[in-house]
Amino acid sequence: MLKLLSLFDGIGGFPLAYARATGQDHKLLEYASSEIEPFPLRVLENNFPNVTQIGDIRTANFDGLNPDIITMGTPCTGFSVSGMRDGLLNVQSKLFIDGIEVIKKLQPKYFIWENVFGVLSAQKGNTFKDILQFISDAGYDAAWTMLDTQYFGIPQRRRRIYMIGFRDGFNPSIPLFKLNERMGKNLPFYEGSGDGNPSSEVPEDYKAYFNIQRSDKHIMKGVASTFTKRDYKQFTDIVVQNGQIRKLMPEDRLRLQGIPDDFFYNVEGSTTEMYQANGMSVPVVEWVFDRLFEYDDMINNPRENNSPDVYLISTKDKIDGNGCMIKNSGGHCIYTRTGVSNMPDKPKKGDIWDFLDPVVPVKYQLSEKACAGVIKRHRKGGNLIPIKLFQAMVARYPKLAEVTHEKI
Repeated sequence: MLKLLSLFDGIGGFPLAYARATGQDHKLLEYASSEIEPFPLRVLENNFPNVTQIGDIRTANFDGLNPDIITMGTPCTGFSVSGMRDGLLNVQSKLFIDGIEVIKKLQPKYFIWENVFGVLSAQKGNTFKDILQFISDAGYDAAWTMLDTQYFGIPQRRRRIYMIGFRDGFNPSIPLFKLNERMGKNLPFYEGSGDGNPSSEVPEDYKAYFNIQRSDKHIMKGVASTFTKRDYKQFTDIVVQNGQIRKLMPEDRLRLQGIPDDFFYNVEGSTTEMYQANGMSVPVVEWVFDRLFEYDDMINNPRENNSPDVYLISTKDKIDGNGCMIKNSGGHCIYTRTGVSNMPDKPKKGDIWDFLDPVVPVKYQLSEKACAGVIKRHRKGGNLIPIKLFQAMVARYPKLAEVTHEKI
């Protein structure tokens, strides 16, 4: 079995997915981890009793480590479209370079890197070009694709880049990401029930999920917005169910990342820390591990392949979302194809109501003041609040009927 080292381990998204992909109980998984934040460290200790912590990768002692796979979800502050967009100049995002230095030192057979889709366009594509050059200079080939959580049985809109690095060269004739199977298929969108006829009353059993488009606009859609570490500061999506109007709880967010409900049980931590423990979508990472293991098996046990992936290749000076290849003096190649469907080979539809508790504590329910703020922000932004959301708020807080669009 391939040995795992998880850098920037967070709350263990990569090892949890690795355990599932290899048919192991994550409580019994033995792997090495690098994490420095107190709350994630407590989560890891509680959920992975056999983990070996090596500390900060910039000062860690790597003696005795011989991983076959290194995984890393490096900080995305400099890459995200909602972040600084300063790329590898960002004090956090440049930790990617430290991760590559560990890969150069330990020479794993493979590495997997996960990050936000915005990394492709940060600094007009120059950041991603630099990233590819770092990888190439480290002696690795790499291939990547974009995957979205909402097409893996979990109704959360979450586009991420997944890159696999290859120490011994990449064989593009093997269908690593099943690109051909994913092309041209209709994507299943997870719409909630529509607003319907705007009646004057909302039934007691009415339920609806309102996805935030930006701070001044919500729409009814049965798929969650992308979770961020900033969500603890202000709620985003709004859930209407059983007469309650509420935000998502940490337990909801765990489920909508494919993480067990009990992951935070018996772990000391504040609600803020639980919201900030953003993690990654485990079913997506599990699918990536499945593809890597399948690739590794085909490398070790060659057989005829009738459906190779077809990669788009252009010059090293053109780094974009459609595809590129770079070569240095060592002949290392980078392949990609992101301009295809996000859907895996066997998509499953996820129902948002399978992930949400029907009744929640009062502290997660929106106050009258919070609801009034939602109405006012919509008006200020020039957007009409969805009629059913407004009606649900008025049913819960009758005085909000006076907060009409004309009076805001």
